[in-house]
Amino acid sequence: MDPNTFFARLWDDFLAHAPSAEGIHALLGGGAPIVNDHIALRTFATERLGVDALDPLFGALGYELGDHYRFRAKKLRARYYRHPDPAQPKIFISELLLDECSGALRDTVLPLCEQVPAGAADEPAFLFGGRPWDLPFASYQALRGESEYAAWLAAHGYRANHFTVSVNDLPGFDSVAAVNAALKRAGYALNDSGGEIKGSPEVLLEQSSTLADRVPVRFSDGEQVIPGCFYEFAAQLRTRTEDIAVDNFVKAAELALAAEDLAEALEHTRLGLEIAPFRQDAHALKMRTHIRLGQPAQAIDQFETAKAFLSREYELEPSTELIELFHRARLGFGV
Repeated sequence: MDPNTFFARLWDDFLAHAPSAEGIHALLGGGAPIVNDHIALRTFATERLGVDALDPLFGALGYELGDHYRFRAKKLRARYYRHPDPAQPKIFISELLLDECSGALRDTVLPLCEQVPAGAADEPAFLFGGRPWDLPFASYQALRGESEYAAWLAAHGYRANHFTVSVNDLPGFDSVAAVNAALKRAGYALNDSGGEIKGSPEVLLEQSSTLADRVPVRFSDGEQVIPGCFYEFAAQLRTRTEDIAVDNFVKAAELALAAEDLAEALEHTRLGLEIAPFRQDAHALKMRTHIRLGQPAQAIDQFETAKAFLSREYELEPSTELIELFHRARLGFGV
């Protein structure tokens, strides 16, 4: 399956669970195509359905792994994938870490996952195939008492939780605030929890979203109306030229590190992080270079800088790679 077919199928399925998105698409695009920044998928962290198991599906679509994320408070691990064709949206997928959830939640979720037939998740179509298990409404309600994420995934299964419009590529709109104003004039309800606009110029991102549409969902014991999917709008407060520049700095740093040109590697990571201080791959490269130079204290300082920024601006934990490098530096191991 090629990416265009995949996203067309994903979009058609999404509209059935976020019916307001069709009117919003027409309002913002005026009938013209709209560029999506990314789409978001959810899964449970099990051997057959976790992000590691689903990783080959994104490779089959021509996507490459971008970065890893950890949301400790939400018990989530996530990663994003990017396509060599910049016109294709990024794909974010997160997984609920069941080992960190209650026994009651695990006792509900694991039998659901066991209902998925062997081989069902071997093709990209699985990602818009909906719910592959039976679920009584009482189980949905119980899950929602502990985790909205678990309840939504149990009820809706595999489909886009949201599509995100790239406001930067939206003709006639120069900001998320302008998009919000147009949506409110047209009578669409926005998610104002934490403010209508999330993010800030400091984190180079602003975004907003609609409230999830309430849609009918058939449970094993009858139909109920529950929250479905939502539409998101994001403005990257940096240019595509800056994005390309950061990618080039990271690639140059990798090459310099491989060639043992450590001063050059440090300079390239410094330049990349000046533009994009959230890039964990750049932080990792800088830590590796300091360790290679026999500078564990500087590597630890770099870890603390990254950890503080990610926590303050994104409520994110450092990636597994950064944590492993921190321990290597602290124990005096090389890389």
